Amino acid sequence: MNTLKLIAKGLKQDLLEINGHLAKKYVLWRQSLRLKLAMSLADMKQRATNKRYYIMTMEVPKGEKLVSINRDDLNRLKRKKWLPKNFSHLDLERESWYQTDLKRNNSLTKEEQAKAMKRYRKYLKKQINLK
Repeated sequence: MNTLKLIAKGLKQDLLEINGHLAKKYVLWRQSLRLKLAMSLADMKQRATNKRYYIMTMEVPKGEKLVSINRDDLNRLKRKKWLPKNFSHLDLERESWYQTDLKRNNSLTKEEQAKAMKRYRKYLKKQINLK
């Protein structure tokens, strides 16, 4: 009888560990999907306005949010004090996860998009402590 209790207890702990791991994988998948949608939104904006858009994370009261901004939006966000006053365009290029191309037809390759996705997923894994 005691061996059955020990087996059941061990099985319960294993199931809880698997559940936690699957929950983290789901969060990772959902956030990756958000980046993919933000990338396609930035590409559409770039085709419409012919301005370069950057995807970056921004702190909001609910947590982090992915936003696609261009240089004009950067200046507007600095005036609203949502970004530091000394945050420059070069900082935006360095901290962005994805940048649209400068050309109107947006000829970025799939490899560059996959590279951006890989960098973002690595960042997310550190955030949610997923090994």
